[in-house]
Amino acid sequence: MDAKSGLGDLLQPSLERDVAPRAMLSDRAGFLVAFLGGPLAALLVGAFNTRALRRLGQDAWLLALALAWSILVVAVAAHATATTPSELAATRHVALFGHAVSAAVLRRLVQASGLLVFLAFFLRHRRFHRAAALADAKPARPWIVGLSCLLAGGGLQFVLTMAMLAAFR
Repeated sequence: MDAKSGLGDLLQPSLERDVAPRAMLSDRAGFLVAFLGGPLAALLVGAFNTRALRRLGQDAWLLALALAWSILVVAVAAHATATTPSELAATRHVALFGHAVSAAVLRRLVQASGLLVFLAFFLRHRRFHRAAALADAKPARPWIVGLSCLLAGGGLQFVLTMAMLAAFR
């Protein structure tokens, strides 16, 4: 069996360090937080899992990229909302890059970007999720961490949106 595949890949995280990592948030809880909370909430879940795995050094580039992407998405949504003419806003549409788009579509784009951030962290941590499943390790309880990430991510997104709306108007 090749060292890069199969059982060797699954056992690798436990062989890398002397102390076992803390429990990660499950992939299902991360997906739900990303779906409901958007990109900033997904970033917070990814940061929690990165910290739980003690991989801040290895995943710093992904955290920075996800933060930049999340701020860009919030900025584009805020700009689209701020620059929409009032007659278009009355029909629940926004002007996104010069095109009239339903506000629901804009919300779905923000939601999809949250899922994209979740996917990036999930793919980065996939082997750790598989190793935890193989070892029958219990994931972190999702209620406190998941709801905290959801509320903090939503709050950050609201504050950033309001600040950018004020700047664009």
